[in-house]
Amino acid sequence: MLGKDWSDGFLDYHRDDKQVRVTVSAWLSVGPVTDVYYRQPRTFRTVWNYIRAHGIRVVAQKILSRMRESLRDRRVFAVGLGTVCESDPESSWPTGTPVAFVAPIAPPCVERLVLPVEFVRRVDDGLVERTASSEGIRWTEGGQDHLWDDELVAWDAFSGRPVPKEALDRVFPQSLEFWRSVMPARGRVLPLPAATPIEERLAKAQRADERLTGVVFGLGNLAKATLIPCVRQHVRIVCAHEIEPTQLGKTDRLRWSADTSPVIRDDEDYDVYFIAGYHHTHADLAAEALRKGAWVVCEKPLVTTERELAVLLAAVREHPGRLFACFQMRYGPLWSYARSDMRLRPGDPVNYQCIVFESPVPRHHWYNWPNSRSRLVSNGTHWLDHFLFMNDFADVTDARVWRFRNEDLSVTVELANGAAMNMLITQHGSPRIGIQEHVELRANDVTVRVDNSSRYSAEGPDRFLRRKRSRRLVSHETMYRTICRRMVAGKTGDSLRSIEMSCRLLLDLEAQLPS
Repeated sequence: MLGKDWSDGFLDYHRDDKQVRVTVSAWLSVGPVTDVYYRQPRTFRTVWNYIRAHGIRVVAQKILSRMRESLRDRRVFAVGLGTVCESDPESSWPTGTPVAFVAPIAPPCVERLVLPVEFVRRVDDGLVERTASSEGIRWTEGGQDHLWDDELVAWDAFSGRPVPKEALDRVFPQSLEFWRSVMPARGRVLPLPAATPIEERLAKAQRADERLTGVVFGLGNLAKATLIPCVRQHVRIVCAHEIEPTQLGKTDRLRWSADTSPVIRDDEDYDVYFIAGYHHTHADLAAEALRKGAWVVCEKPLVTTERELAVLLAAVREHPGRLFACFQMRYGPLWSYARSDMRLRPGDPVNYQCIVFESPVPRHHWYNWPNSRSRLVSNGTHWLDHFLFMNDFADVTDARVWRFRNEDLSVTVELANGAAMNMLITQHGSPRIGIQEHVELRANDVTVRVDNSSRYSAEGPDRFLRRKRSRRLVSHETMYRTICRRMVAGKTGDSLRSIEMSCRLLLDLEAQLPS
């Protein structure tokens, strides 16, 4: 990897049967790829705003987590030359094949990378030999803007976008011309005296104790700053699966085993699987973990397609009570006050209105992938589930969604118990502290208002009943700790009905949106 200088100690990218692993000989960083990750302004006022909303401890954890992602955040569009060092035994790309490659959304440089076969082309041996250096990787950047292609720069194998074959056909001939005529007079050599062994997995011994063993799939900011600190009292994290090596960090700094595979390996066996990766991977991972007889703690959304729902429900039916869905609003302390103040009895309808502001998603962020579906799936699922939760998962009788010209989403839902929901999701407004929400519940002549999951008020026919304040992220902390206590005690997870109702409503609404 290339930070300010060459740096060893990272795992290799995972390779599946349809991909090849290439040892890099020459590398051209055509240009940086921006708008990939959320980036907050690094100002005192921004930090102060978040401290007021979340508290010093939470903000300090987030800042530390983000600082450790500085190398991951450096993405480039690159072309290069190299040699196939690993492929499927039946592949037409045998080991030793000299190739040119196109590397979308890559680190500044790598010793080896993994690419779909469409992103490599055979070249003659002499081209690689003339360009390569025995001392390391020949590297240069910039000055070849004609190689930039908007269809290619942020393409990802997990995105669900088709391979941009026409764009590749345009870029490959131009890149070969660069390697033949320009590169020999340019660049510098990044010293790499000896090749490091290919390692997708790192095993680290840990002292066993009475806690459950756990694995995390997806080592993002949520997992690092919130999930892991909240569960470690009851669950000993022994492994982290993360497809991006720069997100994992250097292996000598890891406290647990690590793996860049996006799937569960045959020889893996843990008590608890925490799933917090790309949304479209949740259901299959959860189903596989359930079939192993493990506990599963799965972030939202649980599913993004009908196929995933069928797979997940089949696994839950076979292994009931082992799945916990991470809808943190179910665990917020303010909603317990709401049930009390509205004097709810079983079956009472709770009408629900909410306005949700989402921070605008960066252009190349994975939330914009076809596989991630719409913003309704990415975030709206929280409030849809909470509406059902407050109404004891009554049957849905009608559900509709509209997308306005400004991309706002308006959702209406009616339930068999007479409850109605109106939700507006927008990206227009102040991004001062990220996502913001205003929720109103109405039942039995009482109105409950909750802003940003932290400010609560309940109003009766002639007076205020209660006002309360809470930290914004307390519901996340309460959720993980409650789930862990339930697993340790051997209590059941979420019901099949709650899982099916929540997922079904989400997918029915998603199907109404034009693609």
